[in-house]
Amino acid sequence: MRQALVLLLLLATATLAHAKDPGTSAGAWATARVLTQDGYKADEEGRHQEATSKLEQALALRPNHPGLIFALAQTTAASGDAEAAFGWLERYASLGLTTDLARADALAPLHTDPRFAALAARVTANAEQQGKAAKTFTASETLLLVEGIAYDAARDRFFLSSIYERKVVSAARDGTLTAFADQSHGLWSPTGMKVDETRGHLVVASAATPQTAGITEADQGKSAVHIFDLETGAIVKKWQFDGNQRWFGDVAPGSDGTLYISDSLQNELDTIPQGSGEPETLVSHIDWPSPQGISLSEDGAFLYLADYAMGLFRIDLKSKAIKPLAPSADLAPYGIDGLYFHKGALIAVQNGVNPQRVLRINLNVAGDEILSTDVLAANHPDFLEPTLGVITGDTFHFIANSGWPHFGKQPEDAEALRAELSPTVVLEIELRE
Repeated sequence: MRQALVLLLLLATATLAHAKDPGTSAGAWATARVLTQDGYKADEEGRHQEATSKLEQALALRPNHPGLIFALAQTTAASGDAEAAFGWLERYASLGLTTDLARADALAPLHTDPRFAALAARVTANAEQQGKAAKTFTASETLLLVEGIAYDAARDRFFLSSIYERKVVSAARDGTLTAFADQSHGLWSPTGMKVDETRGHLVVASAATPQTAGITEADQGKSAVHIFDLETGAIVKKWQFDGNQRWFGDVAPGSDGTLYISDSLQNELDTIPQGSGEPETLVSHIDWPSPQGISLSEDGAFLYLADYAMGLFRIDLKSKAIKPLAPSADLAPYGIDGLYFHKGALIAVQNGVNPQRVLRINLNVAGDEILSTDVLAANHPDFLEPTLGVITGDTFHFIANSGWPHFGKQPEDAEALRAELSPTVVLEIELRE
């Protein structure tokens, strides 16, 4: 019996680490998962045409999903449809992603065709370093599990957040770190952060996660939003949301002080009206199993959201209408962590595909359609799961080596791990065309 379909890094069937189980809901996410599971089962049992049908239906619900495309290449090859298999491999290669084609036994019937060697070379070439990313700074010490970054223009300093160590530090351009906030300020694990220059605040989301050091059982699954005074470092306000099973991942302050918060464990976008009201749900969506990065358009009318499993969405903040953004032919819009609006485009940190990379996703004038995608950086030698970033003028700065691969669980010896890891690196990319 031949091997089952070889899966890719972003598994088509798996519930992601931060994603809710869809239960019996009938959204695209839940339907695609069922179709994918049925497709894999049919393939394992030799019913390749049925498998192809199921996987194509799942792909229609998750356009350009790399795991589904690669699975379709395998099951069509196994069924003897070489032309279809090569079509799927061509589509996979055009997404700029990489894998080892030779490890998929189902593709063996294609090996003698010259097209296979050519496509294998293209897919291998996708693993080469791309783009021009320079170092903003290397931190003077190794932070453990770095997630967020923000920039204080008035004082020309950055902020970095350590999820494991439950602290925020400020960083000078020479990499010198200075303590700013920690668990004594009520922080759990600080995640996304933004500077509100108008009000002189640092806005920080935090969550009690499995990676949070010293967390109590009673606190697990709680989240909060914190406001710090940039000049004094004093905490101005803290909102703790009711209930457990929340994981605030990112924040975005509006021009009027309204705060927007993504929750990676709930299929919703939360808000604190004008930064002074009580927290409330702004919108929810059945196809947001894992909301991640959020960013406001320059006019503040729209908010863009990246769901790790289902791609990109635009929310009209006035009408609360939610529009999924269909990907361009060269974009697999999955595994996106950080998301930033810049001059009519979206800058995305994509760490859930191979290779991990930074993208510019070009939009139409109305901002409701994806036209094309540019790879700004990929497979950089400093990458160890890049996470979030911040734009200063026309420069994008981002965390290069968060260290997430070492934190599937609490480290047995945190200081030994710190000695093993490289110091925290912040990279930068010029966004001028």
